[in-house]
Amino acid sequence: MSLNTETRQINIKLLKKNNLLKLKDVEFTIDWNDNNKVLIRINLLNKNNSHMKIKYTATEKGSLPINIDRKIKMEPVPCNFGGSRWYFICNCERNNIICNKRCSILFQDRTKFCCRDCAKITYKSSEDNNKIKKSLYRDMYYSFKSYRYLLDEVKTRYYNGKPTRKFRNYLKTLSKINGGGTTPKM
Repeated sequence: MSLNTETRQINIKLLKKNNLLKLKDVEFTIDWNDNNKVLIRINLLNKNNSHMKIKYTATEKGSLPINIDRKIKMEPVPCNFGGSRWYFICNCERNNIICNKRCSILFQDRTKFCCRDCAKITYKSSEDNNKIKKSLYRDMYYSFKSYRYLLDEVKTRYYNGKPTRKFRNYLKTLSKINGGGTTPKM
């Protein structure tokens, strides 16, 4: 699953921006573009037992909608210059182990809200990078990098009108990479 704007998420920074973390007990609704709603109740009265309750309806492919009521822990972490920063504690199970990872964004993965690792969400930039590495142009991409590296190693290309030893080695390597073809004029 890749991270995009359509991914349903609950962001602690948006909650703070809307002053919802200053109130000790608050209830609000988040509406998404696909006409789904999430009812959220945040209780910060007791710092040792701070939590967020989420009520929503989830639908898996080919099944009936399920009403879900979950409780997610929240934890304040003191900042160096005073105040505190709030985090969600992911309570999803991965490989039969509860995650318990601090995160500032919870993503919806089928029927639960969890951290990026549990939801198996990657950033688009890392996917694009992997596509380049796995594409047909992979060899060309890396050979171009090696061209630039080898050329950067050659400080002086010609001395007294003749190519230097390093430049001749660069041209030989270039012709090997090109499959024995002609070397480019520099």
